[in-house]
Amino acid sequence: MVDAESYIDTNVFIYRFGNHSTFGKKAHQWIKKVEEAPRGKYATSSLTIYQTLVNNGGLNGQKP
Repeated sequence: MVDAESYIDTNVFIYRFGNHSTFGKKAHQWIKKVEEAPRGKYATSSLTIYQTLVNNGGLNGQKP
């Protein structure tokens, strides 16, 4: 089981790669923290990555 603080959800990636005006910089800092953490400290799922790609790829039916 993964602790709640250890799971990286879709919104972090969407905010970062979508350059969100409010949360983009904070998400970037958080991802850097995750990159520097010991292996296995954080986790995500393949569905999270897929959802991020769909959202950022404009495949969700929303207009830019």
